[in-house]
Amino acid sequence: MPDIPLDRIEYAFAEDFFDYMTLTECIQDNTAIKYLKNTKQLLKLAVQRKWLTYDPLGDFVCTYINPDRDILDMDELSALYHKEFTIPRLQETKDAYLFMALTGYAYKDALMLSPDNVAKFLRRRLDC
Repeated sequence: MPDIPLDRIEYAFAEDFFDYMTLTECIQDNTAIKYLKNTKQLLKLAVQRKWLTYDPLGDFVCTYINPDRDILDMDELSALYHKEFTIPRLQETKDAYLFMALTGYAYKDALMLSPDNVAKFLRRRLDC
């Protein structure tokens, strides 16, 4: 259904919504759980604003499954560094990834950088 009134949402909605997202829309489990967490937050807000008398998903537990991710070693990072892409978008993505991997900057921090954040380091001789 395109829309569900808040007062008609029940606990079973969470399980049904998860099944719909994973089976019908082919969304991965962790992404579906993220959507459910957002829905839970909205329902909690609805209770706080007195739009609902209780949170129907309050007891629903959203479990995140930590995926196994490979970590690139320096040889792999070096190979990626020397790889040239003919598609500018892929080259920019590679450059951004390498910048974040080598500096430790998070995506959000790297995104917020501007030319004003970059300065040349001038080595000065200290006479002591």
